[in-house]
Amino acid sequence: MTRPRRPSRSRSTGRSWSSPPLASPGDNDAAAVAERTYSSVTEFVADVRRWGIRGVAALAVYLAPVFIWLVAFAFIHDLIPVSRKPSINVTLLPAIDAACGWSYRWFATPTAFALDVLAAVPYTIHAVVPLFYAPFLLARCRSPARLGTFAFTLGCMNIAAVMTHVLFPTAPPWYYDKYGLTPATYAMKGDPAGLSRLDTRAGGSFFHSMYHDGGKVVFGSWPSLHGAWPYLMAIFAPTAGSRGGQTIAWVYVALVWWAALYLQHHWFVDLLGGALYAEVAYHLVGRPRAEVAAAAAAAAATAAAGGSRWAAWLPGGLAGGGAGSVGGAGVTAAATGGDPRLVTTDEDADDAAALLPPSTDSDGPGRV
Repeated sequence: MTRPRRPSRSRSTGRSWSSPPLASPGDNDAAAVAERTYSSVTEFVADVRRWGIRGVAALAVYLAPVFIWLVAFAFIHDLIPVSRKPSINVTLLPAIDAACGWSYRWFATPTAFALDVLAAVPYTIHAVVPLFYAPFLLARCRSPARLGTFAFTLGCMNIAAVMTHVLFPTAPPWYYDKYGLTPATYAMKGDPAGLSRLDTRAGGSFFHSMYHDGGKVVFGSWPSLHGAWPYLMAIFAPTAGSRGGQTIAWVYVALVWWAALYLQHHWFVDLLGGALYAEVAYHLVGRPRAEVAAAAAAAAATAAAGGSRWAAWLPGGLAGGGAGSVGGAGVTAAATGGDPRLVTTDEDADDAAALLPPSTDSDGPGRV
């Protein structure tokens, strides 16, 4: 009997790659494109060309929430008459922050030019960082589906945040410093706050134009998308075999959060609200299906043993009760030490395989 050939290994990473063979041109199952793992961008592009318009349609579904958010962000505030807009809350966030010891002032002083630059750079480029994060996520996971899920989750989170800004407008710290608890109106313009120091030093009006003249959402303090975006990227980053990437992601979160407080653009509770929105979006639409299935299996096993069904859904909750499987789905938590991130399923092998550590042997199909 002839022994089957082992999967080839990538010379650049030393990892073995295994994926279903390319489907025939007549096969129109677009989901297969998203669920494959690829060894190169060229291979992915070639496969997209095979699928044609159905592959483009699958990509459009992933990106739809992002486009909806962009349209809402740009036009919704102008389309709603002022008479129908809710009143701007200028008291709740200061009251909460006062109870926390005026957290927005923790880092507001002392100020220095070096600190201004250190805060301005990550705070200003925040909007384009996901564009650079996307290639990293694709390179780590080798799964277009995981990258598409990130875009879908980001868009859904942003839509929820913008709707909150519309229905529950709140004033930022700079407003409290300038006007106190005086009622705000929609005729008021934005303010660059701490960033104005750089305008003054440079003799220009870059940040003034950005926030005063071009600010679309003046009273959208809670939740903070400056707090939500870095947090979402950090929890989306693959954990297995990527300690350096995880460290950089969380350092970036801390840097942007510090900048938001230092520049007096957000209260600390705004940043916590951004993290909350990121967590909810991730657990609703962003978690790998393998992780969800493993958590469900562990919850059922824990409940059967007389424990709390909800404990398995908490961080580390599978460590003590991860053994279990879902019939027909091929989910096995015990084989991975109870870690849901290392569970594989036939339905979503690309998401689970992207989180597995490098294979140490040549018989490791499905590992990246």
